[in-house]
Amino acid sequence: MKRNLSKLTFFLLIVLLALSLKTQAQEYYDGTNTPRQYYYNNLEAATVGSPTTFMTAAGSTSSSPATIYLKTNSSLNGSQSFSTSASAANIGYLKWNFFGSAGTAANVSLGTAAWEWEFDYKNTTGVAPNDNGTGMVAGQDSWRYWLFANAYNGQTTYGMYVTVSGTSLVLRVKYGSASNQYATFNTGLTIPANTDTYQIRIARAALNGYYHVFVLDRTTGVTTGTNMTTGQNYINVGTSNGNADMVTYNFSYLESTTSTADHFQWDNFNFYKQQVDYVPVTSSANGITTSIYPGIVDAIPYGVNVNVRGDIFVGVFVINFSGNGTNGGQALFTSGSLYKTSSSVFSKTTGTKIADVSINSANTSQVSMGNSNEYYYGAPNTDGSRTNVVNYFLLAQGRNPFYNGYSTSLSYSISNTNSDTYEQFYSVGYYPYQWSNVSSATSTVAGDVWDWTGKTSAIWTTSGAWTKNLSASTLYPQVSTDIVRIGVVAYSGGTTQPSATSSYSIGSLTFGSANSAPTLSIGGSITLSDDLTINANTAASLTGGTLNIGGDFSNGTGATFAAISSTVNFTSSSAQAITNSNTSTTPSVTFKNVNFSGGGTKTFGSGGYYSVSPTGVLKISNATVVSIPSTTTHLKFLANSGTAYAQIDQVSGSIQGNIDYQVYFTGGSTYRNYRSMAAPVYNNTTTYSTTNGTYKLADLKNSFIITGPSGSANGFDKSTNNGNTLKLYNSSTDNFSPVSSLSTAPTVATGKGFYMYFRGDRTPTGTVTNADPFGSKTNKPASGAYAVPENVTYTYTGIPNQGNISTTFGTKDNLFYFVANPYAATLDGDAVIASTTFTATTSSTSYTSHYIGTSLWTWNPSAGAFAIYDQTTPAASTNGAKRYIVPGQGFFVKANTNVASTGVVASPNVLTITESMKSTGNNSSAVRLLSTGTPVVAADPPIIRLQLAKNAFINDEIAVVLWNTAKDSLDMGDAVHMNGDYMNLTTITADNKYLSIDKRPFNGTKTVIPLYINVAVDSIYTFKKTYLSNVMSNYKVTLYDSLLNNKVEITNIDYSFNVYRAKPETWGGKRFKLIIEQAPAPVTFFEFKGKLNTDKTGLLTWKTNRYRIGTTYQVQRAPDTTSFADVGLAQYGVDTSGVSAYIMTDSTIQQGVNYYRLVQTDIFGNKSYSNYVTIKLSNSVEPVTVKSGFRLFPNPVVGSNFSVISDKTYNGKITMRIYNTSSEVKMENSFNQLNSQEAIQQNVSGLRYGVYVVELKDASNKVLTTLKFIKQ
Repeated sequence: MKRNLSKLTFFLLIVLLALSLKTQAQEYYDGTNTPRQYYYNNLEAATVGSPTTFMTAAGSTSSSPATIYLKTNSSLNGSQSFSTSASAANIGYLKWNFFGSAGTAANVSLGTAAWEWEFDYKNTTGVAPNDNGTGMVAGQDSWRYWLFANAYNGQTTYGMYVTVSGTSLVLRVKYGSASNQYATFNTGLTIPANTDTYQIRIARAALNGYYHVFVLDRTTGVTTGTNMTTGQNYINVGTSNGNADMVTYNFSYLESTTSTADHFQWDNFNFYKQQVDYVPVTSSANGITTSIYPGIVDAIPYGVNVNVRGDIFVGVFVINFSGNGTNGGQALFTSGSLYKTSSSVFSKTTGTKIADVSINSANTSQVSMGNSNEYYYGAPNTDGSRTNVVNYFLLAQGRNPFYNGYSTSLSYSISNTNSDTYEQFYSVGYYPYQWSNVSSATSTVAGDVWDWTGKTSAIWTTSGAWTKNLSASTLYPQVSTDIVRIGVVAYSGGTTQPSATSSYSIGSLTFGSANSAPTLSIGGSITLSDDLTINANTAASLTGGTLNIGGDFSNGTGATFAAISSTVNFTSSSAQAITNSNTSTTPSVTFKNVNFSGGGTKTFGSGGYYSVSPTGVLKISNATVVSIPSTTTHLKFLANSGTAYAQIDQVSGSIQGNIDYQVYFTGGSTYRNYRSMAAPVYNNTTTYSTTNGTYKLADLKNSFIITGPSGSANGFDKSTNNGNTLKLYNSSTDNFSPVSSLSTAPTVATGKGFYMYFRGDRTPTGTVTNADPFGSKTNKPASGAYAVPENVTYTYTGIPNQGNISTTFGTKDNLFYFVANPYAATLDGDAVIASTTFTATTSSTSYTSHYIGTSLWTWNPSAGAFAIYDQTTPAASTNGAKRYIVPGQGFFVKANTNVASTGVVASPNVLTITESMKSTGNNSSAVRLLSTGTPVVAADPPIIRLQLAKNAFINDEIAVVLWNTAKDSLDMGDAVHMNGDYMNLTTITADNKYLSIDKRPFNGTKTVIPLYINVAVDSIYTFKKTYLSNVMSNYKVTLYDSLLNNKVEITNIDYSFNVYRAKPETWGGKRFKLIIEQAPAPVTFFEFKGKLNTDKTGLLTWKTNRYRIGTTYQVQRAPDTTSFADVGLAQYGVDTSGVSAYIMTDSTIQQGVNYYRLVQTDIFGNKSYSNYVTIKLSNSVEPVTVKSGFRLFPNPVVGSNFSVISDKTYNGKITMRIYNTSSEVKMENSFNQLNSQEAIQQNVSGLRYGVYVVELKDASNKVLTTLKFIKQ
């Protein structure tokens, strides 16, 4: 894909040159050019009885008496049109000037351009009009539409008009005052005497007064014309005739007389300059070959959209070639052909050949199309733009090799010079037309063409793995101009698929169908400076690595492209086009990770299905725009489970257009319940908005059964029960309100949650009746159960929510707000809560707070209860709540905004969820309560979670956290309970609040917490511990049943009991209590021992045989058995159930007898003491000798040996001599080396008691040190 600034500038220039449009009521006209180039009027806003309003911008007036009036509810079109009055004695007219509103003569020459008049006409009676050639006769049914005239003055009205005489459509010129001074020009066209509506079009050439006339029967849709093939059967009216000026336009008139009211009717008076635009098509997505290489077959280097206003004959098509080499296009191409197509994607198979093109060195090729039926009509557009009627393209065959001096960059354009208009080459009668653009486009002459050979066991760099320009080669593609093809030419050396084990940069890459399923394996990365193309009917795939695309992407008809284990990056800083011509509704282009960067706009062409895999991520960076302008394009984000779903990472640019985003709903017997939902897209508009939008709730009927009040009368699905499927939450009333009608198009805003009752999909089950078309999904059988819901994957279609999404709270504390994860990505709940941190200040202090609570409430449909995530102590989270929230999930937050009522400066009251809160790597850790979830496990303060369960699915859960800074009453750290469907379990605070997460202090030896239970049905229920933090092992937790006077240690034993709704004493808030008490740690240590090390330090050891978190072990020392003090730091217990050994060294041991003991302390301060151990350090022992980095120990030497160690390493022979006090050598020895890791030892058992000196020398006989020791 050639990136060319001049081309882009040219395209923008075309856009900027579009004519300005002015609108006045029903009129549309050119407000830029003088004279005007178009004027359109459908009469819909004209005022009855006021002719000046009929064509205001054309200065319309009427004769008096008027014979033409404005009729409402006209039989011509059912709305307003001109119609005749019954006035047998009068001839009247309407007058206007298409070029101005002043009412004066326009005096505009028609000779410099081709002009066209058109209008609708109906004969309501079917009685043929009379001939009016010699003049209008009052009361005789006839009419004349003067296309142009000097002024209306009876027989001296000179000009040209069109009329119907009998059944013939004729043009006439009135050129003299005598009744016979007129000329008739038979068009050869008839207007039958019927009541059909006809559009009549008269086109005037700029040359010699030639005309063509066309009639469209709007009833049958058939168009006839003076000649609709070559345009040669023209009507030559001439440029002057007597008094009639056939070139100058002054006024137009509509003249009529009839004795029958509404006999003739007219509408849609349009007048315009004919125009043709040749707009270059430059994208490979449209089939343009942007890189030309030797031997290329069926290249399409140039194509144009032909956009037309009016009736046009194309007779000659002149293509100009220009380049930077010699020999023009002939150096690159051997031959060419001109094709036409109505498709926006050009190809030989979808196009029709018009003529051969001679590609020559003169750089100009002329194509004669005089007999090629190239006639087109482009209906005028009210904004002045032209209508695309056909597309032309050049199909060319490449030379191999190119001629010397070939151009490396080639431009194409269509000539609009006078010498190239087809008038120059044919007999008179071909009228010229105007041009809006000189259409040009540029292609690049690319480098070499490399085809994979399939050589056995070959990789990218293997000799013979590629052919170069269809010839054998020992090299491989590796430069940014190389054109690489895999499977375009059949493999010739084997069946091996290509594998790029390193990274390479090439030009373009094309996969073809000559070999089955071509696959490219990438070990590093492949970078394309140009396009990636998948030819028609090719099943191509990538495995591994990264593919960077600098050009366009095109997937051909019937082709597939799978990159579900690779990353694909669209990296160009310019626009990139992405097209998929495969019409299958199963995604034929499948990505895992796909990234859009570099800036610019990446545009998905219309049609085609794409997907991002359930483990994939789409990312947009560098302010890049991803545009999906067509609703026929489907970019699907797939999901196949609650935590396997595609995501959109942080968006720094924008996605502008619809996506299809899947959300997975788990079915099953326990999942027939409400779901808290949210829409990750908005679909109230197809236009991208920086403020997002709303989602239409009626769209849920695409996959779900949606019932409601009055059933189908209000747009809901039919059912006998008409139960409320959809509910919205009102914060101020703390109530859910049902959606009462779908007929009123209710919506939910971005970032807001809603409830939907889930029954599975829309497949009927069981007995189906007219009243209950879904059977047992909506109506419970008399002797049975509701149908079990299936798993459902729902697709949200719309523009993905992007940017910041805000919710404004009121100023009242503790209100709940039903918000949502607004994104097509996992949302980090911690980040949401953290964003609400602010500094609260009072008159005396300031502190950090949040303006929402630190908990998030999400409905758990299976349990029929709320799952509550606690950000400060995640392990206290209940009912499977987690930190991360999946797309399509609604959740509750609790406002903490009215802190000013307690004397604190008021908090902010806007919760803003931002792109930075996305966490695309944590979907497997997210809670999908549209499906399933697993409770978190974490090490935290003392926490117990307690569950009340009817069975494995119907349950509720509370958490108690012992937190010394908390209160017995409700505070910020607590999470209040929100009622469930089947049961409720809460704690009760001192201020009578009902909590799901209760944080309270433990300041004494025991705390008692009342419990509240409520259930829907009589049954056996069970209390069970679901989580106990490690530190909670220091507490004894007892469940007390006051009704039965039973106590159980709930941390070890489940407790089952009966509830009878009719007996209030079996439920409520007085039956059960949790009693939490200290459980002092037992003595866990044994074998506490002590001894004196050889280096005269104390060594203390002990063992433990069990673990109690928070327990410490402290060694203490005393000179006696009473005055103990800590020695060293306390040691914490090791988290193990087996035996653990501990060591402590006392380097500050004192002379004499040292008494030691071990003190065990639990988290409550309870202490246990060991027995005493003693270590004696003799007073006669002198200090240890250390000198010059050498150490001798033990000293004194009591046994047989002493050791010497050094702080450095000395290699080579080390000589030791031992002298007595008389300097006599008593011993001598040698060693290989002396170092700091291993001491040298000397046996001195043969020495007498006394004082000695050790001398050490190195290999050079240098004295290293002398050390004194005592032998005892």
